[in-house]
Amino acid sequence: GVYLEPVTALLARKTGKPVKIQMDRDEVFEGTGPTPGTSIRAKLGATKDGKFVAFQADLAYENGAYGGSAANYATMCITAP
Repeated sequence: GVYLEPVTALLARKTGKPVKIQMDRDEVFEGTGPTPGTSIRAKLGATKDGKFVAFQADLAYENGAYGGSAANYATMCITAP
């Protein structure tokens, strides 16, 4: 992922004008923070009495060059019995 703050600072310096970052909520979660961008879509099936009977998840992580990322831990959590 690309952190937008340095890009914004560079654009402001090059143009000599203020530059504003504007993101919707999804973009904030996908593109900010101290962690790489992440997208998780999940479905959970349950009976009327609240028993979980089905689960499906698609996880997409921007891990970069480092294999020891949060994706490993998320996979362990999501596949736990």
